[in-house]
Amino acid sequence: MSSFFNKFEEYFDLFMLQGFQPLEDLYYKTWLHSGQRVIVQDNSLGQSVENVVTIQGLTSSGYLLAVGDDGQLSELHPDGNRSRIKKRILGHEDEIEL
Repeated sequence: MSSFFNKFEEYFDLFMLQGFQPLEDLYYKTWLHSGQRVIVQDNSLGQSVENVVTIQGLTSSGYLLAVGDDGQLSELHPDGNRSRIKKRILGHEDEIEL
């Protein structure tokens, strides 16, 4: 347990001083989601629309970055429904430009 907290303290101090950027490569080495295809449900204007997107990484704000089959980049926001997450159905989607 002490080994964990020693390493955690090192990473936490780095994060507090410099932000996420210096930890990003290490994070992506253990990341499981790149290339994963998920269904995004958008319930705007009273109707539900489903789009299949591919996870690319994280946005600068920490949400999932995805690209649709049409090449449109999206920032994915969870809707809080855990049972849907298990089925790879995510909630809110904002189109973004990078």
